[in-house]
Amino acid sequence: MTALVFPSDPLCAYVQKGEIKRRYFNPENLFDEIHFVTFGDQEIDSAQIQAALGNARGFAHRLPPLSLADQLFPIKRLNTIKKVLNGIVFHAVRGYSPAHTGFFATCIAQERNIPCLLSLHSNFDDLRQEYWMRGEYLRFLKYLWSKLFIEHSVLKKATALQAAYRYTATYALNNGADPQKIRLVYNRVYFDQFFPAPFAEEGPIKIIAVGHLEEGKGQRTLLEAFAKLRGNPSLTLVGDGPDALLLKARTEELGLADRVTFIPRVPNADLAALYREHHIFALPIRYGGICIPALEATASGLAVVYPIPKEGGLPEVTGEYARVVENSIEGFRQGIQELIDNPQKRLQIRKAGLKIIQNYSGDAMEAKEADLYKALLKSSFNKQI
Repeated sequence: MTALVFPSDPLCAYVQKGEIKRRYFNPENLFDEIHFVTFGDQEIDSAQIQAALGNARGFAHRLPPLSLADQLFPIKRLNTIKKVLNGIVFHAVRGYSPAHTGFFATCIAQERNIPCLLSLHSNFDDLRQEYWMRGEYLRFLKYLWSKLFIEHSVLKKATALQAAYRYTATYALNNGADPQKIRLVYNRVYFDQFFPAPFAEEGPIKIIAVGHLEEGKGQRTLLEAFAKLRGNPSLTLVGDGPDALLLKARTEELGLADRVTFIPRVPNADLAALYREHHIFALPIRYGGICIPALEATASGLAVVYPIPKEGGLPEVTGEYARVVENSIEGFRQGIQELIDNPQKRLQIRKAGLKIIQNYSGDAMEAKEADLYKALLKSSFNKQI
């Protein structure tokens, strides 16, 4: 069988960020071939992401970046995509965004009368609010246009919607999606890769945060909280992004250069070992749901400090075991300091997290995704409970 995939980024971006995860695009090796349509100035050979393809052969069809005209009037670009794919037989289409790539995916699937599985990894309404709050009005208008003219149609036309967390499922429901189409499949964390090191009660505490360095991920808040901690801990910030220079400059201003380490990227295969060198995972993220690094850190035996969602209540998944704090400098200072001062509290969170995370194993999530594909391919999706 052959799948057509519209990823959220060019394949080269997955390599650059180190986000090559086993069978990511081919759960349980369902497909023999996977074709990608990407948009960018450059692209890699799909063989460079073979681990994400499993046993399938990969083919990358690179097209120029989407222009503003393409985003406002996507039909012309859609016709170009159809010409590129002419003559190739597909059995399913996968889109990784409810915006333009999702538009192309659903249109191709509808024309060929094959199922389309749409992934939801972000709450676009939340993104719009973030851009407005930050004063990024051009990006806000771009995403507002997408909401008005693209997303509603895509969410309705997709055969099934795979939400990475309840937070994204809520977005889909609020934008007209049929609740019967939505399946919740959390991001995969494989326990043969992410597993805990022996618990260390004594020694200098090492804190880690993994994520794109941008305002919404909260590293600014974390750095300011870290500067106020007692006990001489260290901090590792893994990731790159628009806040990188700002965070490095602020680190120098605070006199923390000898205690804060910046690592732009770590291949996913090596990330687990890095987690095991640390004791506490903390991220004052402003987005809802549960970020992949928090799950990975939990499986690696770290005590997790996570913020109360802006809508209130407990955070998804981590609310069952983490040290949940107010999303502020003082909130994170207090939460992290408590874990530095109290090894038994760290151990308690570690044990609870390792128990809870068993419900979200990579094998179980991969099986759920594969079952979803199988139902779609057999046209039995609508018969599922």
